[in-house]
Amino acid sequence: MPLFYAIRRMYHNKLCRDNFPGTIGGMKMDMTACKSGTVLLVEDDPLMSDVLNYELQNMGHSVLNAENGVEALIALETFRPDIIITDLMMPEMDGYELIRSVRQSETHRDVPIIAMSASIAQHIRDLVLKLGANEFMTKPFSFSKLEWYIENHLSRRNGKEEMEASA
Repeated sequence: MPLFYAIRRMYHNKLCRDNFPGTIGGMKMDMTACKSGTVLLVEDDPLMSDVLNYELQNMGHSVLNAENGVEALIALETFRPDIIITDLMMPEMDGYELIRSVRQSETHRDVPIIAMSASIAQHIRDLVLKLGANEFMTKPFSFSKLEWYIENHLSRRNGKEEMEASA
């Protein structure tokens, strides 16, 4: 299995170099695939981040990476993602505080948030949803389920934007 992940990482790095080696606020931004939406991925584990980047790009999304809540908030100062996917347990600022901060923000409070954690405890799920996350996923999770959550929230947002434009 480690060879599989090493190959994925090499493929991802090649995509980044060959297509769009850009940064925002010092954080890696990969615009190789932009058909669906832009995702702010907040994940401190490099392997999990690489796998999620690979899968999100295969789904047609561009991805901005942050390693913790502080980096995510810095990115949000100059970037408006279509959706935020965040881990809960991270250094400096955890996902709980990030969700709370985003929901208190005038400019980003309506951005859908998918929280993920290795914890299967019901009280964790309840707390995350109470703080304002739209979805909670337990690691490991199905990428098809993640894709369904993302597309569901993006289609709701697109429908809302179309209604506001016609009003």
